[in-house]
Amino acid sequence: MLVQFQRLTFLGLSALNLIGPPLRDTLTRLLVLAPTLKHLSLSSNKHVGGCEFPADLLLQFPRLSFLGLSHMNLTGPSLPKVFEKLLPMAPMLKQIAISGNTCMGGKCEIPLATITEFTELTFLGIAAMDLSDPNRAKADIERILPNCRVYV
Repeated sequence: MLVQFQRLTFLGLSALNLIGPPLRDTLTRLLVLAPTLKHLSLSSNKHVGGCEFPADLLLQFPRLSFLGLSHMNLTGPSLPKVFEKLLPMAPMLKQIAISGNTCMGGKCEIPLATITEFTELTFLGIAAMDLSDPNRAKADIERILPNCRVYV
């Protein structure tokens, strides 16, 4: 069915109270859009989430510049691991919204050495993630990436 949308560049399905399929299955079904999709927003569909951050599947979307997975009840891994896994996408990603996934924070520190690789980043949403010091993280990231606005 999605084959007819193979040239789609924008997919915004946030806050639709979707009940399924699970995120891994959803992304697998969306792989037909991977060559052209630039904007993927599934935020605030907690029934689709409830799993680990699917970095392996997201890496198959080579043109993605916006990733919205906020408030999806994602269970991990920790933020340092997420950014490490997303490193191959760093040249393309301009906006990452993953706020409200508290299990991914877990009092961790933001991996500043890894964040520096995301040179195109203009927005990073990491609010309500149970970070060890969100205000310091915001200041550090905005110092390292002066064109990036951080929402904590």
